[in-house]
Amino acid sequence: MPQCKAITKDGEQCRNNSIPGTGFCYISSHGQIQKTFWQRFFNRVLNEMRMVSVSLLLFAISYCWRAHDKKLAATSGVISSPMQSTAASISVGSAEYQMLSKDGVVFDEGGDPLLSIRVLNGKLLVTTHVRDASGGLIAEMNDNEWKHQNEPTIFDRNYTKDALEIRDNAGRVALQVANVGNTIDVAAIFHCKNGRTYMSGPIGGVGSAIEMRPPGEALKYEIFPICDYPSDQHFGSCPGIERLKQMTARSHAIYPLYFPIHLCLQK
Repeated sequence: MPQCKAITKDGEQCRNNSIPGTGFCYISSHGQIQKTFWQRFFNRVLNEMRMVSVSLLLFAISYCWRAHDKKLAATSGVISSPMQSTAASISVGSAEYQMLSKDGVVFDEGGDPLLSIRVLNGKLLVTTHVRDASGGLIAEMNDNEWKHQNEPTIFDRNYTKDALEIRDNAGRVALQVANVGNTIDVAAIFHCKNGRTYMSGPIGGVGSAIEMRPPGEALKYEIFPICDYPSDQHFGSCPGIERLKQMTARSHAIYPLYFPIHLCLQK
């Protein structure tokens, strides 16, 4: 719709839309047009609706950007949980660990849980703490509620409502937790107090492993990222979740656990 041709007292062109069939708006002094009351009334309504629509659009855009920035800067959150009523179990790549113990501890270090799970009100929940080689806490998850340190303790992280992935200060994936629909897939690097390092997670996109390295020796395998980076340019993009879903959907080994796996045996 054409803009009103009238000039305001400030010397600027009127911003109203003109009445159809004329070059001026509902304000009678703009061009001294002879239009009926109803013509000018409906033109005013249309102009005010346009201004309200523009204001609402600008507000919506501003709100969305603020929400996006808030999520991008977040250092805590919660991932969703699959609903299940059977025994608690989690996946590590193509392997599934079914917990039959009361405390639900999967991995521990000298009696201190490194990774544990439980079912509460039909929801599968994961708890884990991941540290760097010096013992400093990188990230933690308590019943699916997560929190991580800022840079330079970590290199980057990305997340969705269904997944969290943390990369340590060397850029390697140190923690990966994803709700894959029927279970939760967990992969992590655990640094023991005795200097040993363990990696538990999928390898090669087809299997899973628990790798152990003595003090001072680097891991041979790495946890393959499921999210895109850098996160500030690919926030919320974690397409690798589909690969994990395919791994857990295929026929796979199931390991019943009556007691925790003692990863960090002291010697």
